[in-house]
Amino acid sequence: MAVYQGKSTIVWIEALKNRDPEVRVAAIDALVKIGMAAVPDLIDALGEQSVDVVTGSAQALARIGTAARPALPALQAAMKHRLPEVRAEAAFALAKISNEALLKALASTEAGVRACAVEALGRLGTEVRDCIKLLLAALQDSDPVVREAAVQSLGRLGPGAVEALPTLIAMARGADARIKPSLLLALGAMGAQAVDAVPVLVDALDIEGFRGAAARALAGIGPAAKPAIPKLKNMLSDASLRYIAAGAMVTIGAEASSTVPVLIEGLADARVREACIEFLGRVGWAARPAVEPLTALLKHDDPRVRTLTARSLGLIGPAAKPALGALRKLVKTKDEAEKQAALEALDRINPKARLGGPSFLDKMLRRA
Repeated sequence: MAVYQGKSTIVWIEALKNRDPEVRVAAIDALVKIGMAAVPDLIDALGEQSVDVVTGSAQALARIGTAARPALPALQAAMKHRLPEVRAEAAFALAKISNEALLKALASTEAGVRACAVEALGRLGTEVRDCIKLLLAALQDSDPVVREAAVQSLGRLGPGAVEALPTLIAMARGADARIKPSLLLALGAMGAQAVDAVPVLVDALDIEGFRGAAARALAGIGPAAKPAIPKLKNMLSDASLRYIAAGAMVTIGAEASSTVPVLIEGLADARVREACIEFLGRVGWAARPAVEPLTALLKHDDPRVRTLTARSLGLIGPAAKPALGALRKLVKTKDEAEKQAALEALDRINPKARLGGPSFLDKMLRRA
């Protein structure tokens, strides 16, 4: 019986049911340490009812790699599981274990199996030879689910999939409604290299149902997408899209006078609050009208909100001096991330502290 740290493979597999994610991660690590000797029990575990056991077993098999080849038939069966997370992990493990098995899955007569294999390609990227060519071929699949999986995988690869850009642009011009949002987002994921996609994305800002995805994609491209600013500005009057449009405008580099008031308004909306806080920080000193409402958020119940707010006030810089008192109080918190954000913000807002000696941050750290 295979044992690691005094516990058998079966005990480690049972630990995959634990609600604590750290315990599950430790169990997967242990199963990988056991290696090939754990494979028979992991194969059996793929047939368990517990989703955590099945996905954790697949993750362990993926990391064991080629030594887990006996698990291929069980993984192929798991790729037809009713739950997408199980199918995804099984396909990824199969691809990590055998390139030949992955190619067979891509050629399967079952669209669901092909889609899982295509998704695995997106996760593996350059680990698979001719990855982009295989994904480009999948874009021509007869099944829309497979085509969408290929688009999403190319988007996941981002700038590394730039050779697919002309094909994706052409598809975006005439795509069916089901996969068009994924196409637009994939174009944006390629960043500044996708500048040729700006015209098709700008056109999509006029199409109901695709405007949000187009705005996010344009934000991904960044300053090269400036031709989109007039249409994005018009979107600020749309209650359902105004925060997305404002965020895109900030990333692209539009004048703060158009975006800051919208982002300040968004601070009151829990659904978009964190994004608006971050975008106001990106605006920098021109977001000084937001200092008062941001300072109020330093008293928010959620430590994540307080941390993000401190960081954004720091990025606004000296214009955020009215927040100094609240930030000094925040330094006393027990939350390390929150304390660090407050210290760094104080140092950014009061740069004079660096001119005559140690920074505020250095002084506070010495006292700790």
